[in-house]
Amino acid sequence: MLRITALHAKKNVFVTKLLPALVRVTGLDLETLLKKHTHMGYMRYVSTEFFGQDISRHGDVMTNTRVLSGVTPLSGARMCVDCTKDDADRYGVSYWRRIHQLPGIDFCIRHGKGLSNFRAYVDIHNLPMKFLKEPTIDEEGIYELLQCEAYQRFLVLSEIALNAVVPIATGSMGRAFIKRFNALHFSSRTSLKELLLCTFPHEWLEQHFRIQGGTERVWPTIDYFSKINHQIQAIPFYLLVMALLWDDPNEAVQACLQEEHSFDQVGARLALQDVLRGRSITWACRIHKIEFRDFEIALQKFFAENRPVTNDFLSSGVACK
Repeated sequence: MLRITALHAKKNVFVTKLLPALVRVTGLDLETLLKKHTHMGYMRYVSTEFFGQDISRHGDVMTNTRVLSGVTPLSGARMCVDCTKDDADRYGVSYWRRIHQLPGIDFCIRHGKGLSNFRAYVDIHNLPMKFLKEPTIDEEGIYELLQCEAYQRFLVLSEIALNAVVPIATGSMGRAFIKRFNALHFSSRTSLKELLLCTFPHEWLEQHFRIQGGTERVWPTIDYFSKINHQIQAIPFYLLVMALLWDDPNEAVQACLQEEHSFDQVGARLALQDVLRGRSITWACRIHKIEFRDFEIALQKFFAENRPVTNDFLSSGVACK
């Protein structure tokens, strides 16, 4: 899109339906654009509503404004000076790279150079080679990050999330984190905050990984991940904890995927009790942080356990209006 507008000397303006426009202009199908040229896989890497569904088949693909306009995980845009020079030599114009727009990645992995930041809704709609600003991280800061093995795992996990096509369930991630945390640190009484500060560079953590808790910014607890509803801002936190608790990124992903076959029995029973008291299923699942699948299993178990009573009721010939 940027190359085409540059060749026609026409400034690229905000487009609310960018993906359909790109389908027409490029000839690429919508599935290819979503999976290869957007951040949708990353932003829905963990999801209560869409887990287990290919991102090209999510029900809101053609109605969600954020999806149609190609929103990125950051509020602004970032670029690498060396990448823009390479682009200019190869294509005559430069373009934005998906991986440069991921939270917690402050430098170009290819060139080892800090990324420059730009304001949202202004600079992102122009060609990046027009804005050669000083990077926000220097070589010393990059070296410190790359010396941290956990940060290297975070980089790998960020790329895995970026290229993901099927979201993982929110509850599955929370259960996997708690099991792993308890297995490693149950007897030590250490906190997630202490582990994070002992593992990752402090300045980097302070910049990217504190959440808004009430009126102040606080560090997340391990229970935070079992209670949180899906939101785009939470994705980097999931990746951070995976990089912290597992030595192998692929093992971390598999551990979370395996939890999708488990069942949150306590939360599901509490949700069922609320529904039997008159609450809606949607409300109960949201309050107790469970997937609809967990509620369905709990409901099936409830009917199985009470089948004799149900059969007696039906065989008694009681008429209902």
